[in-house]
Amino acid sequence: MVLHPPSLPLHFSPLRYQCKRSRTDPFPAILNDVDNQDETDGSADRALLCKFCHQRITSVDKAIRIQNSHQHIFTNPAGDTFRIGCFSSAPGCYQRTPPTMEFTWFKGFSWQVALCANCQVQMGWLYQAEATDSALFYGLILNHLIEADWTQRGG
Repeated sequence: MVLHPPSLPLHFSPLRYQCKRSRTDPFPAILNDVDNQDETDGSADRALLCKFCHQRITSVDKAIRIQNSHQHIFTNPAGDTFRIGCFSSAPGCYQRTPPTMEFTWFKGFSWQVALCANCQVQMGWLYQAEATDSALFYGLILNHLIEADWTQRGG
């Protein structure tokens, strides 16, 4: 069973945080190039939130490369295309479905649907290696995330 991302809820409220976005790319600019991260740039403090409810999902410093890339574009059997980013953890998510190897996008990894722990919108998928319980990562739908700017506005 493949869950598809829902449409924007009718009760969606305006963003409470400022988001860093590129004018030409609808996704958070920091996710466009993992190589540009610098240990002194404060990336550990840069949270990635659910764009629907602002629950903290993960952080920029959890971005990783899987199959030589952080970002991947995949199309599921229903014809829906997703741009995902890979992350080592996503404590703001929980898994809803049992693991399956059916239509996996990463060879040797089973997947489970990962939902926002607060609003239950699909954030992406948890991938786990067949051979071991310890090798896992999250493939998160990038346009379901916003980057929090924790600086105070106007001051």
